[in-house]
Amino acid sequence: MDLDAGVFIVCDGMGGVEGGEIASRLVADEVLAAYRASLPSPNGVLPILRTGIERANLDVFRLGSQDNSLHGMGTTIVVLALSSTLASVAHVGDSRCYRLRSGVLEQLTHDHSFVAEQVARGTMTTHEAAISPMRNVITRAVGTALQVEAELHEWAIESGDTYLLTTDGLTREISDQLISQILSENYEPGLACDALVSAANQSGGRDNISCIVVRIA
Repeated sequence: MDLDAGVFIVCDGMGGVEGGEIASRLVADEVLAAYRASLPSPNGVLPILRTGIERANLDVFRLGSQDNSLHGMGTTIVVLALSSTLASVAHVGDSRCYRLRSGVLEQLTHDHSFVAEQVARGTMTTHEAAISPMRNVITRAVGTALQVEAELHEWAIESGDTYLLTTDGLTREISDQLISQILSENYEPGLACDALVSAANQSGGRDNISCIVVRIA
């Protein structure tokens, strides 16, 4: 996270405790460094985020290939970069970006997961996806293959917008309705994060949780 640059990153590592931590830290650091080094850019922010993720992916993949103890490590990522007019989002995997605007919560990213793809195809309902034994299976991650494609989007920002970046440890434990309620009731971003994590832990807390809340003045 870099408040001065207006860029926020959440990663969720995989491949064991050590491998997951290394992958998530490396990817976050490299994407942030690429973002800082490339601004201002005449082509906008999204190409910078794409390139940063692709380079980080290659580095993680090579490291995992060279060290058997790190083989298969990788990470999800969701990045939010804010300018004076735009919210630019890049993501890989099932870590999400939400926006609360005028009391309405919207999931801005689409999970790269087996169950999300089945729901999109109409072969599984959202309820079936929520209880499926395959719900942990992601179809895209940073560092697990030689190449990765980040999904990229941009939206105009409005005063009063609230953005939430979070790992699936939060979204699998509490509903979007509760997320919306907590974001609406806890204006200070740090307090909102604390309340979200507390609610997820009270609901089971079966996975690590990382989240960032960003308010637009």
